[in-house]
Amino acid sequence: MKRHSGRSGWYWLLLVPVVASLLSPYYNHMEPVLGGMPFFYWFPLSLNVVATACMLAVHLATKRGR
Repeated sequence: MKRHSGRSGWYWLLLVPVVASLLSPYYNHMEPVLGGMPFFYWFPLSLNVVATACMLAVHLATKRGR
């Protein structure tokens, strides 16, 4: 039986939402406004969608046959 080492380049994709959320000095402004919400509020909320998509992509790419 072949053992899987658990190492894959796909896991680097999980750093995208983490690094993006740590860059708050770059998105700390009011404009553009989306639905009455300043950029500083809606950008981190949109990162939740990005994080979910990244986690789904990594999961699908690295899951083992069951």
